[in-house]
Amino acid sequence: MIQKNEAQLATLSIDIQAIRVNGKRMSLAAFKQLKEGDYLDEQKPSCKRWGMVIYKINGDVHKHWVVYSLGGTLYRRKAPISEWTVRKRFKTEDGNYRVDGEEIPKSVTENYRLQEEEDKEKLRKLNKAVDEVVRKDFKMASELPHLFIAV
Repeated sequence: MIQKNEAQLATLSIDIQAIRVNGKRMSLAAFKQLKEGDYLDEQKPSCKRWGMVIYKINGDVHKHWVVYSLGGTLYRRKAPISEWTVRKRFKTEDGNYRVDGEEIPKSVTENYRLQEEEDKEKLRKLNKAVDEVVRKDFKMASELPHLFIAV
């Protein structure tokens, strides 16, 4: 049991960051109008991450968004990025995939009844690389400041 003389009240302060557009706090309607960007944009040096917004848009199950600027324009994108989007990162021009310099034929990724153990291992390698990118992306997003969007 905690005694009254053991407890005390303390005042805490927190910083809440909000995006302002033309001097006004960004509303949810304005946030929805941000163009959905591609995760590859964040690899460019001119890209600046602003923060993360947690809000469901139009009943979508996805609710974590990274807001970033690139070339003078604000964008939003889902965080973590989807595994499907990440798979495109490893895709080569010929339609195959490359992980750590190793070619993974398209037939391996599309064939659900893999015959050879070597094919299964290549597919596991691709899936592991995809999972690692998604994990790192979510970690990065969770470390960004949370931004307030007026409803």
